[in-house]
Amino acid sequence: MDPLYIIIIVFGVFVLIASYKNWDWFFKRVNPFGIPLLQRKGLRVYYAISSLVIIGIGVYFWVTK
Repeated sequence: MDPLYIIIIVFGVFVLIASYKNWDWFFKRVNPFGIPLLQRKGLRVYYAISSLVIIGIGVYFWVTK
C-alpha cells in the first residue's frame, strides 16, 4: 500500500469538507488562484466536483495496486 494514495484521498476529503462547510478562510486563500469568472457558490460546486474526482482517482489506484 502506497501512502501517496492515502494522502491524495485525505486531500480530496479535506477539499470536499471545505466546500460543504463554506470555510471562509479556505475560499479567501484559494479564490485568487481559482476560476475568476465563478462566484463563491460556483467555486464551491467546482471544488466539490473536483474533490470527488480526486477521491475517486485515489481510491481507484489504491484498490488496483
